[in-house]
Amino acid sequence: EALQLINAFTDQVTWQEGMSQIDISVRGTLADPFVEGDLIVSDGVLQVAALAEPIVALNGRVDFNMSLLEVPEFTAQVGSGTASASGQLPINSRGAFSQRGNFQPLTVQLNQVDLDVPGLYQGKVDGEILVGGILTRPLVEGQISVSQGNVDLSPGEGGSQEETTGSTETTSTRVDIEGLEAFQDPLLDPLPTANTSDQEREEPLIPLRFGELDLVVGEGITVGWENFFSFVARGELMIGGSLRNLQPNGTISLIRGGIDLPIGSGFRLDRAEPNTATFDPEGGLDPLLDLQLLTRVTEVGATPGSQPGSQEATDPAFVTSQTIEIRASVQGRASELSELDPQSNVVSLSSLPARDEGEIIALLATTTAASIGTGAGLAGTASQGVLNTLGEAVGLDDIRIGPTFQVESEALSVQNVGLEAELVKDLTRSISVSSSVPLTEPQPTRYSARYRLSPHTLLRITTDLEGNNSGALDYRIRF
Repeated sequence: EALQLINAFTDQVTWQEGMSQIDISVRGTLADPFVEGDLIVSDGVLQVAALAEPIVALNGRVDFNMSLLEVPEFTAQVGSGTASASGQLPINSRGAFSQRGNFQPLTVQLNQVDLDVPGLYQGKVDGEILVGGILTRPLVEGQISVSQGNVDLSPGEGGSQEETTGSTETTSTRVDIEGLEAFQDPLLDPLPTANTSDQEREEPLIPLRFGELDLVVGEGITVGWENFFSFVARGELMIGGSLRNLQPNGTISLIRGGIDLPIGSGFRLDRAEPNTATFDPEGGLDPLLDLQLLTRVTEVGATPGSQPGSQEATDPAFVTSQTIEIRASVQGRASELSELDPQSNVVSLSSLPARDEGEIIALLATTTAASIGTGAGLAGTASQGVLNTLGEAVGLDDIRIGPTFQVESEALSVQNVGLEAELVKDLTRSISVSSSVPLTEPQPTRYSARYRLSPHTLLRITTDLEGNNSGALDYRIRF
């Protein structure tokens, strides 16, 4: 078949359909081949193993001049975007030595290309790529920017592509390979045969390497780890290594997003603090995270000073609830954080009002059976990560579902805790406004403004817009 020569150099592409004309002569070794002739493609469709979608509308010409590959023009469509290539690339070491900078490097232009690399990235790609090195050992440099997409850092292999069978082609072919196997370079893997192992077949014959490839993380990029975290990111990375062993280097800023820690879900980035993910060649796609996280939980308990089992501890009139703001400072690799030991030093916890670390972990445990020295116990929040995502979408800083006590309801008791949804907007680090919507009792919505004067003092004003207004200056200190 016309483009069968491609498969002699790499198993990473499959020709599917289109018109092609190839007339080349190949001699030498796989490590140092000499190629003469030309390749003409019209309306071609090429499936690249690393991509979910094929490259279509492939048109262009490639000239092989023994030691130098020349591309007058090559165009293609990838998704809704376009790609074009032109320039020259040495075929062998002799071509690289003879040219030595006296040629136009092979340049690939990407314009709003829809790239889908399963298990790694899905989204838009723009930029200019320079392909250097030689044909059998290409080196990719340049600058590309990604936008409106998702980067998947989840561990494990990406999705595999099913083998493409069947192709429709109109071809005109003449390929003359002179002693290619006879002069096989002992330093290069042999051509695949029926006895070649699966592991050997997985290794590409043309090892694509990355030199100084500048990756710009642009608008609308989400960096995620399945069932762990999802952050909106901006920044710039330098990419090295190979497709099978990416080695990014640099720091990106995490703008907003949420994370579910093993000790508690529903944490979100504190947008008033710098949050970063630093990549290094040693860690690969396992970045060093430096995060300041925030969540809020509702603590329900008896009036301070009441004894467990006493009337005050079981009478709704003496039951109180307050919002506890929990902060988590994270410094460590993402893999360390995903398998977090509560006793590790990767995460440090604090809260306002102050609670010790054991009490904070109990608050995060989402169980009413936990206790902080009161008879009523604690109330947690379920699916907080989903609520955080919804809050960000509508411009809120926090959405929580937690317990509430409506003393005026005759049927309500401590054993029948009501639920309410609270929507919070932070105006500053100390001032916030909120609305509380009862979910289990037909009560009016309450609107509140809170001003934290100090770690121990909170000024709160509340109204339901039906004549029930209140103000409170709350001072709490623990002994």
